[in-house]
Amino acid sequence: MLANSAFIVYKYIALFCNLAAYFQSLNEAQYAKSWNLLQNCLDLVIVIGKFVDSGNRYDVPDIVELLVNYERLYPYKVFASTEMTVTRSHCSICGLSMLSLLCPHIKGNLYWGEIALEVIDDVKLKAVALVSHPLDKRCVMTLSDDDRPEEEKFALLHFVTQSNLNPLVRFSVESQSSLRLNSDIKAVGRNKACTCGSGMKFKKCCLSKLYYEHVHNIIHLDKPVEFHLF
Repeated sequence: MLANSAFIVYKYIALFCNLAAYFQSLNEAQYAKSWNLLQNCLDLVIVIGKFVDSGNRYDVPDIVELLVNYERLYPYKVFASTEMTVTRSHCSICGLSMLSLLCPHIKGNLYWGEIALEVIDDVKLKAVALVSHPLDKRCVMTLSDDDRPEEEKFALLHFVTQSNLNPLVRFSVESQSSLRLNSDIKAVGRNKACTCGSGMKFKKCCLSKLYYEHVHNIIHLDKPVEFHLF
């Protein structure tokens, strides 16, 4: 019992260490790096939630709500997910196959401060699928030739980070869009020569670029996460 309690305390400490590292990466505008730190935090929350009663999780539900709000600010929409067949594995505690009746451990359960894991020795990769909601979101799909600065790639996250909010304040972001006139384009008659010098008619050239979508983001603040001693 003491060993299991020590395991939970360790996971709490790991959560707060990763949480601090996450907000530090945001302060340094290392947004791509921050994604994996965010996923680390969410993984640790799952572990804590599995082994701690709902009434004793203290601030964890508030932390989850905060992290999910931050996760929505990232542009990642498509992820790679592998489909594979496990051909050989063993129990992380006793070393036996978890399919064997001789292995007394149940995968995912806690034994004297150690989680029983299925250690994969050999697999056969069958396929790689593109999905939007995988269990592990670390394998993100991005364009290889996207050389924009991180502030531009992660525009919404950068906007919130640069707003000097208390990082522990829960929030939501409302995006409002409107059409605005592109001042760089001089409008002429539809059938007249386009003013950009292309030699094409205006209707077949810059007419479609005459207006652009402007997005205005509004941050709505909620109560901050309050930590309690336990």
